[in-house]
Amino acid sequence: MALHQQNPAPGFVGLISAGVSPVEVAQNAIEDARSACMRTYGSAPEVHVYGDPNFTFAYIFLPNLIESISFIPSLLSIGLHFCHIRN
Repeated sequence: MALHQQNPAPGFVGLISAGVSPVEVAQNAIEDARSACMRTYGSAPEVHVYGDPNFTFAYIFLPNLIESISFIPSLLSIGLHFCHIRN
C-alpha cells in the first residue's frame, strides 16, 4: 500500500527509510549525551566517530528508536569517564 501513496516522504517507502546513516545516528546520540553531561557536570569529553559518512542502509523508521538505542551507551561511557576522573 505504501508504494501507492500520493505524496510519499522523500527517501521512504512506507515506514522504511532507504538511507539511514549509522555515523549520523551516532553523532546525534553523542551530541545528546554531551549536552546531558554539560548540564550535569559542566563539561563533557570529546568523542570521535570513525566510519564512512556516506554509508547508509534501509531501516524501519520508528521515531528516535535508533537514537535512543545509541544514546544510552554513549551516556553510560561518558558517565563512567567522569566517575573515573572523580575517583
